[in-house]
Amino acid sequence: FFFSSRRRHTRFRGVTGVQTCALPICFPVTIGTEVVYHKVQDAVVDLSAMFLETSATSNMDIIDRNLFERYGDVQAFAYNPKAQAAPEQVNEAANFFTQAYGIYDLMIVADTTGTIIAVNTVSADGKPLSGASALIGQSVQGQKWFDDIVAGQIKAGETHYSEPKLEPLVSKVYGKSFMTLNFSAPIFDANGKVVRVWSNFASWDRIVSQVMAQSEAQDKERGIEHSLLQIVDKTGLVLYDKNPDSVFKLNLAQQGLIAAKQVVQGQKGHGLEKDSQNINQVTGYASSKGFLNFKGYGWGVIVRHPVADAAHYINITSVIKAIIVVCLVSVFVIVGFAYVIAKGISNPLRAAVKIFERMSQGDLTAT
Repeated sequence: FFFSSRRRHTRFRGVTGVQTCALPICFPVTIGTEVVYHKVQDAVVDLSAMFLETSATSNMDIIDRNLFERYGDVQAFAYNPKAQAAPEQVNEAANFFTQAYGIYDLMIVADTTGTIIAVNTVSADGKPLSGASALIGQSVQGQKWFDDIVAGQIKAGETHYSEPKLEPLVSKVYGKSFMTLNFSAPIFDANGKVVRVWSNFASWDRIVSQVMAQSEAQDKERGIEHSLLQIVDKTGLVLYDKNPDSVFKLNLAQQGLIAAKQVVQGQKGHGLEKDSQNINQVTGYASSKGFLNFKGYGWGVIVRHPVADAAHYINITSVIKAIIVVCLVSVFVIVGFAYVIAKGISNPLRAAVKIFERMSQGDLTAT
């Protein structure tokens, strides 16, 4: 009975040896899998936040470079010999530049008394502007860009530029309001004296909004449906938003958005914060650094989307599948090693049991 019981016990240990060796190892593997899964999720969120910072920086850089070109355009136009020619020739030059560049809504040339002597009479797409001629003879005295230039505050190689606004002069020409950016430069005679002022009103939509719209389209291609791209000025006031009701009305810095506060301080970065609806969002932001001699406006770009959309930046499903496969393979390997170890222990025991059984039956020669 003793040896029979020992035999069954040995068989039991042979069967459960694998479990005895494998379970203490499999349990930590399972826990480790859960930990790795959450670490991957955190890494994906952080990766998406870094991507948003890069996106904000890239968009801001594109806008700065675009504005730098507008900063230089008006100086080139003012330097052109036709800028001091007869009004008819100035009109021709303005029409040529308007169509060639395709981003200006209105060009004005005024004399030092503020009287408008020339304007573009065609739009960027070459269509006649019937309301443009009505500006001839009107005064621009009192406009900051004009007053600063005739006062000598804008030197050669410099441009007066101002924040975006709905420009009444543009509205008179087109019959509707456009957001524009003004860039103005002095026209000097051979002696370096200011004799006229050239002023360009650049289309906000074609030089700023278009950049943001392209970025939004790229997000949609990635499957990110809830991204929010915004431009704020140096105080945190919204200048660009898909929701037009926010423009010139919503101040994100005053609302407490950390990203907006950082932008106002000239910083860039990324992080997590809740929006006005208490939804966790991944955020990236960057402030304007200007470009070359164009110092910039001090604006900033903020890009946000819900944390749930972070997975669109990386195929997290594939990552999770890979983790599961690796863990399963690890378990099978561990079980295989456990089986070998168990066999190495149980086989000698079985042999010893058989020897004892034979000895109990009187076979003292058993070995």
